[in-house]
Amino acid sequence: MPKLIVVDSNPLLSALLSGRVLQILFSTNFEFVTSEKTIWEVKKYIPDLTNKLGQKSEFNKLQKKKIDIEQKLFQLLNDFQIIAIPPNIYDSKIRLATTIIGNRDSKDTDILALSLYLNAPLWSNDKDFEGILEIELLKTSDLLLQI
Repeated sequence: MPKLIVVDSNPLLSALLSGRVLQILFSTNFEFVTSEKTIWEVKKYIPDLTNKLGQKSEFNKLQKKKIDIEQKLFQLLNDFQIIAIPPNIYDSKIRLATTIIGNRDSKDTDILALSLYLNAPLWSNDKDFEGILEIELLKTSDLLLQI
């Protein structure tokens, strides 16, 4: 049975740039969930990723149009096997999450609340989650060892 893992935005953004993170997301060892807010955050950064990819030589050689790259990134995000959870499901943990992480980065409240609600590990490379005893924090390097 796959291990349930809550995934933060930074691994998803890394996966859109390809690399080893894709191996984790498409592994059958894990089942991934995230907050709807996290999906919207990732979508918000896709234009920035498009610009970054457009500056890479292999994309310049192929003379890809910006819109083509952007469409491919949105499609890749849709291809990830991740369930987006609406906030009404985990809202009972928002207050606790705010107390725990509000002083570090209030934008991380929803994803922390989801991890607390599901009692599932959180996959993030964000240092703001380090030292939080209420959750198990997994880094990309931890998950690469499990595939």
